[in-house]
Amino acid sequence: MNSRAWTSLSYLWDPEFENHPTTSEILDICFEKEFSNWNYKDTLGWGPIHRAAAFGRGRDIQNLMFRGASKDLSTTDRHWTPIHCAIMYGNESTFEVLVQQMNSYILTQMKDSSGWGLLHLAAEQGSEKIMFQLIELGADPDALTIPSSIAIPKGLEYKELRAETIAEHCGHRQAYDNAMRAAFTTSVNMETIKVPGD
Repeated sequence: MNSRAWTSLSYLWDPEFENHPTTSEILDICFEKEFSNWNYKDTLGWGPIHRAAAFGRGRDIQNLMFRGASKDLSTTDRHWTPIHCAIMYGNESTFEVLVQQMNSYILTQMKDSSGWGLLHLAAEQGSEKIMFQLIELGADPDALTIPSSIAIPKGLEYKELRAETIAEHCGHRQAYDNAMRAAFTTSVNMETIKVPGD
């Protein structure tokens, strides 16, 4: 371990380097050698599954969860679970896998220690696809954050914020508008194809 309490697994997902093609094989070897601490945390409360969610691939999340890593593991500072990391780092591949493992109602109600929901984080990061999926799942575009200064973008501290305001402030207004338009169009199309009498 290093001073941040990283083990060798932590280095498998590095934002500076592409994932090594043998990541799955390394996880297999760890499992075969009876490694069991898949939910260990470093000094910031990040486990391997947080790093994989931020910097890895969907199949890494599947592999870790199969080994026993928890999708509910929470970081120390902002109380982020892996899906928070996937959203904040714009990792659509890992988001896709994690969102399939979670109840949509719970997803739409989750808040971190700053009082931000998943759609607020997605608006800050700017992934149109992730914003669209969250709105499709039922995230409320009118939901307000809790006024805070903890890890809040400069200029947005101590304010109640809608996702739209965050997207505008962070330069992602077009992506947000596109996501909203796509969600509305999908909703209208679903209403149109309903069988009469249903």
